[in-house]
Amino acid sequence: MKNLYPGYYPYTNEQIKDFIQKANIVFGASVLLDLFRINHSILFLELIEKKIPKERLWLPYDTAWLYHNRLVSVIEEQIEDCNNASKHLNTFKESINNKYGHPYITQDLMIKFDEFISEAEEALESDRKFLLSCLLNNEIKNKISKLFHDRIGTEYDTTRMMQVFDESKKRNEDQIPPCMTFSSSTNPRIKHNRYVIWKQIQHYAKSENKPILIVLNRITPNWFFIYKDKVVTPHQALINEFKQETGQNVYILSVHDFLTHLLTASEKENLNYQQLLSQLHEKPTPGNSQKIAPIISNNNAI
Repeated sequence: MKNLYPGYYPYTNEQIKDFIQKANIVFGASVLLDLFRINHSILFLELIEKKIPKERLWLPYDTAWLYHNRLVSVIEEQIEDCNNASKHLNTFKESINNKYGHPYITQDLMIKFDEFISEAEEALESDRKFLLSCLLNNEIKNKISKLFHDRIGTEYDTTRMMQVFDESKKRNEDQIPPCMTFSSSTNPRIKHNRYVIWKQIQHYAKSENKPILIVLNRITPNWFFIYKDKVVTPHQALINEFKQETGQNVYILSVHDFLTHLLTASEKENLNYQQLLSQLHEKPTPGNSQKIAPIISNNNAI
C-alpha cells in the first residue's frame, strides 16, 4: 500500500535528511523573493552553494518568471515599510518632546529616547539605500542569478500554457491543490502559477528520472495538510499524484524545516544561523487550516 499511496506515510527525520541528499531541490518563488525581506540572505545563499551541488538545483521556468515579475514590487514594499516606520518614529519623537506633556518622563530618559530614535532612523536610512541598490544590481540578485545559471526549465508555448490554465480552472472548481484559491491576481499567468509550476516540476522529474524536494516559504493548504493551524504533512494528494504521474517521489518542506535538517548540530549553535531561521516561516498563516480537498488523487477521490 505504501508504494501506491506514499502521501499517507510521512518521512521520518532521518528519511528527510537522506532525501535532501538524493533529491533535486526546487525552491519556490517565495523563498527567492523573501531573501530581500530578511537579514542573512547572503548567508543562506552561501549555505545552499556549499551544501547542495549545482546539478541538483533547478527552477521551473515560471518560478523564475514570477521571481523577476514580482521583484520590483517586493522591494518597493520594503522601502515603503521603511518610510512608514520612519514616520511613526518622528511622530513618537514629536510626542515625547512636547514640553507640555509627559511630566513624569525624566530628562535623562528623554535623552535616551532621542538617541534610540536617531539610531533607528540611521538604520532605516541604511536599509532604504540597500533596497534602492537592489532595484539595480546587488550581491543578492547576482548570487541568485549565479546559483541558478543554466538550471532553469523550458518555457511553455502559448498552446500548452492555455491548456494548463484550463486544467487549473477545473482543479480550482473541484478544490484540488495546487489551485488558484488563494490568488487574487487578475494576471492569468500569476493566477494559475501554482499549477503551472506543478506541471513543470512533474515534467522535469519524469524526463530526468529524478526525485524532487520542493522548498517553500509560504505554508498554505495548496502544498501542506494543515490541521488547526499546524502543519501535519506535505499534502498527501500531491505526493500520491506526483508518484502516479512521474514514477518519482516528491516531498515538500518549508524552507525553515529544510534548513533545520540541512544544518549540522554545531552550525545550529551559530548565532547567525539562529537569526536566519527565526526569520523564516515555520507556521501556517493564521486561519490557513485545510480549506481545499484533503484526500484526492489525480483522477479519483480516495
